[in-house]
Amino acid sequence: MPVVQRLGYLLEHIGHAELAGDLGKLVAKRKSKFVQLEPRSSEDVSDRDARWRVLVNTTIEVET
Repeated sequence: MPVVQRLGYLLEHIGHAELAGDLGKLVAKRKSKFVQLEPRSSEDVSDRDARWRVLVNTTIEVET
C-alpha cells in the first residue's frame, strides 16, 4: 500500500491527477497509515498530505 500512496501523490503533484483517481479511492477505502514519501530520508516532515496519507519529507524535482 505505501507504494500506491507514494505513486498517487507523485502523479497528482506533477499534474496527472486523473491517472491517480482510482488509486485515491483505494487509499481511502483501506484507511492506510501515513508513510514517508522518501523512506530512507532523515529530513524532517515538512507537510502531510491527508488524501494520500503521505508525510512529505523531501523536495520533488521534475526534470523536463
